Amino acid sequence: MKQFPGEHPVCDILRAPWLGLALILVFGVVSPTAFAVNGDPSAGLEKLLSRSYLPPDFDQEVFDDLWTTWEKPLKKKASKATV
Repeated sequence: MKQFPGEHPVCDILRAPWLGLALILVFGVVSPTAFAVNGDPSAGLEKLLSRSYLPPDFDQEVFDDLWTTWEKPLKKKASKATV
């Protein structure tokens, strides 16, 4: 692999696909208890349903007009639908 100016040879090792998995396993970044909410599945479901983890991809206006990009049979059906 070509080395660029100022690039350290160790960078090649860090690009290895297995290294990320190895670091996770060694340092225990991901453990089964990391995702548990007091062991209560319903509490976890509540968090998933009530909390935003990512910003929305569409604002309301874009979402409302999305059907206009569909193929003709679906677009015709959607245009007749009520909200």
